[in-house]
Amino acid sequence: MKITINGTVKAVQEPKTFASGFTVCDVLIESGSNIYPVTFKKDDVDEALALVAEHPITLECYLNSREWNGRYFVELKYAGKPEAAPAPARSLPTDQPQTKKPLAGRTTNRMAPPSTPAPNDLPF
Repeated sequence: MKITINGTVKAVQEPKTFASGFTVCDVLIESGSNIYPVTFKKDDVDEALALVAEHPITLECYLNSREWNGRYFVELKYAGKPEAAPAPARSLPTDQPQTKKPLAGRTTNRMAPPSTPAPNDLPF
């Protein structure tokens, strides 16, 4: 089952490398009054080591459980960061008018209609 955890990074523990070359690193995430250990494995260990304590974080985890000799264990495995929503479009402040500077050498706007009609000007 995939879950999303929102919280702050409490601590990043030292990575453990086994004789087989397999590497894991646990990161403690504080959410509310609870602290959750999230396991980063293999290629994700570098991402875990880049995390900074006391910074907010949102991440996705797989919630796994297993049985061993009649005992049950629960594990949170890192699944990645959730897809970010697209950033809202930026707009200019409303207290500043949007004006364009005229090009050098131009004194009038050629696209504006003349203020007074020319003589013999037809209406079409």
